[in-house]
Amino acid sequence: MYLDDAKIVLKEILKKTDITPFLWGERGIGKSQCVYQVAQELSADGEKWDVIELRIGQMEVGDLIGVPKVEKGRTIWARPEWFPTTGKGIIFLDEPNRDNAGDVTQAIFQLVLDKRL
Repeated sequence: MYLDDAKIVLKEILKKTDITPFLWGERGIGKSQCVYQVAQELSADGEKWDVIELRIGQMEVGDLIGVPKVEKGRTIWARPEWFPTTGKGIIFLDEPNRDNAGDVTQAIFQLVLDKRL
């Protein structure tokens, strides 16, 4: 599939479904730009779409899911700073294949499959 076709499909998935899309391709072909362009085009329809780009190869599990903290005698997970609290957006997980330890990959599954951290 060409990137122009991927943009069309990505926009439709994001607008009309609850499916988590996945772009796969060689380095340097424009996947990141494709995601940013889709967000810009979706924003042109009226509601702002932000892109949060996370480079998985540079992250640890706590960077993705937050860190534990004690609140009122209970341990809870503090939401990561990057995690959106309002509006529409795309969380773009770049270079997931660079998670050498595999720990972050498990957290990605929770985010992508369960749509929660």
